[in-house]
Amino acid sequence: MDLLNSRNYPGTVRELAQIIENAVLLADSNTILPSHLGMISTGQSPLSRQLCTLKENDDAHLVYVLKNVNGERGRAAQILGITVRQLQRKIAAIKKNPQWESILGDI
Repeated sequence: MDLLNSRNYPGTVRELAQIIENAVLLADSNTILPSHLGMISTGQSPLSRQLCTLKENDDAHLVYVLKNVNGERGRAAQILGITVRQLQRKIAAIKKNPQWESILGDI
């Protein structure tokens, strides 16, 4: 609760609701951890990322979500806000890139 209270929500209560909803989807048990809330500091600033195109960023995020849900497509689609069919199309397109093909493996 302290983590949620310490954060500023400049939007509306919808922003907080989205964080909670995503945490529930990411949680593997009945306990929501700070990592599920996206509030664990990795020591790096979000602005210290490498510059890339939106397509590259979308692909990287899709792979990140798939890895964090252990390849469970229904759960990944729900987190990403797309249908399972849309996710399948995106995975098929990403797998054409050798960089992602080796990371995704059998997903």
